[in-house]
Formats: sequence, C-alpha cells, structure tokens
Amino acid sequence: MPASLDNSVNRPDGILPIMPLKTTRTNLLVATASIIGRDGVASLTLEAVACEAGVSKGGLLYHFKSKRDLIIGLIDYHTEIMEQRIAEELRSEPDAPGRWLRAYIRVAIKPLQSPSYSASMIASIATDPSLLAVARRKFESWREQMLGDGLSAETAQLVHMTLDGWRMWRTFQFVPEELNMPDHVVNYLIELTRH
Repeated sequence: MPASLDNSVNRPDGILPIMPLKTTRTNLLVATASIIGRDGVASLTLEAVACEAGVSKGGLLYHFKSKRDLIIGLIDYHTEIMEQRIAEELRSEPDAPGRWLRAYIRVAIKPLQSPSYSASMIASIATDPSLLAVARRKFESWREQMLGDGLSAETAQLVHMTLDGWRMWRTFQFVPEELNMPDHVVNYLIELTRH
C-alpha cells in the first residue's frame, strides 16, 4: 500500500474529502470521482476526466486505457484509503478479540465521498459483472478479516451489516446527508465487539 494516499481533513458535513498526494494518476482518479459525484457515471468520458484533471488525453491513456479501467482504479483507490484508515485506527486498539472490527467501525461511519458519488458508483458496478467481481474480491478480503477477528461470526456479520445498511441509507439519502450515525449506536456496535 502506498505510504500516504490521503491527507484528509474533517468537514462540518462529516464527509472526509479525498485530498491525496498529487500524482498524475491520483489527480485522474480524483477528477473521475468528481465527475461521477457531480454529473453521474453516464457523464464519465476519458475526455471529461482529462479536462477535469488538466492533463492531455494521452497523459490519461498512459495511466488508464478505458472508462472501465478508471472505475477499477477508483475501487482500488478507495479500498486502499479505507485500509490505510483502518491501519491508523488499529494503532490505538489493544490486541484483543474484535480489534479489527472496532477499527473498521470507526472508519466506516465516516463517508469517503458524497451520496451522489456513492450511488453512481454502485449503479456502475452493479451493471457490469466484471466490475462487480472486482468489488466482491475487495469485500471478501474485509469479510475474512472480520470473521478472523476472534468474535462469533454472528456478531461480526451483525456489525458489518449494520454499517452497510447505514451507508446505504446515506447513499440513497433516506437520512439527511449531514446526519452522522448516532453516537449511542456507534458505542453499542463497539461494545458488541468487546464480548
């Protein structure tokens, strides 16, 4: 994993913007995320990404050969950011059962991007079986971490499904965008991982 993908700062709305070290590849991924969040995945073209990132189309093609490659790059990029944040949280967690899941809870309650971006990514992944396979592999590695964390499978799955449900509520704006998961719910989930 790269040494530092993200130098995020907290915003009042609770969203953690991606502010990576500036490389052409990262700038292209940030431009891709920006277009998807603002205009939807249907507006994602190689030309639009190159323009948004301020690079030539040839510069873009050096890193990503297609729109599909850009989306796979985003899946990988966001997974790496999540994994980096989990690793940071693990530093403060004592070595005990549920350690990884507690770190995951603290990271997962803070969205990486806006709900419109998340909804567009879900739509693009869900309509392409090969992209769904990439996302599924990432999910499986996290699932293995959760199930190998020293807790019962039922506890690990309950906590994970609760977090996924919360993210879906935010993605589809069933709750106001500025609303964070209530502290008492977060505390309850963390407490579940201590038993």
